[in-house]
Amino acid sequence: MDSTRSVSVVFPAFNEENNLAPVILAARSFLNQVGLDYRLIMVNDGSSDRTGEIAAQLAQQDPAHLSVVTHEVNRGYGAAVRSGFAAACQTNCDWVVLLDADGQFDVRELSLLLEIAGDRGIDLVAGNRVKRADSAVRRLNAWLWDSHRACCSASRSMTLTAPSS
Repeated sequence: MDSTRSVSVVFPAFNEENNLAPVILAARSFLNQVGLDYRLIMVNDGSSDRTGEIAAQLAQQDPAHLSVVTHEVNRGYGAAVRSGFAAACQTNCDWVVLLDADGQFDVRELSLLLEIAGDRGIDLVAGNRVKRADSAVRRLNAWLWDSHRACCSASRSMTLTAPSS
């Protein structure tokens, strides 16, 4: 990971009061452990539970590394991702990473993605799960996204596929 100096991690969140703190704390611990400069951006997409309150408390504990983007009403996953990416672009970090706030991905797997990308000068690395435990609608959405990415991604890109944990 020598050539990767800084990373912004975007966490879209909708009603994730039970997952947000463990996910953010795990990300912070991992990124401190590997020695990367980082920013964690939590996007509260109009949650009706305590997600916004928890995000604000986490950001207050570590304002140098954590920030919150708030949608007053739920605008949907795509809007949360766009808002998160817009905030991440303001950080001037070398990389932007998207991880859902529900804990379905292990943040430690970022080391492999960032290492490969940095060592090979790759612009885009996308990881996905082989065994999906998702509904048919989510699997269709993933297939459409993968198809779009395959057609439209930069020539210097790589997709890593790993079994689900």
